[in-house]
Amino acid sequence: MTGRARRRAAGAADGGVERIAEFKEKLRDEAYLAGAILRIATVLSARLVEGYPDGRRTTR
Repeated sequence: MTGRARRRAAGAADGGVERIAEFKEKLRDEAYLAGAILRIATVLSARLVEGYPDGRRTTR
């Protein structure tokens, strides 16, 4: 690994620690989790109703 790549990897690792801490904080927030679950359910529901346009499953 070159010095440049090493610095980039180190920077990503540092930012990753901050992002993980931010995510852990969000997981403790009930409103955030409820919204995330609602968004996931909405997408899954639309997929089930409309079918899968990418061709993996046929529309019913």
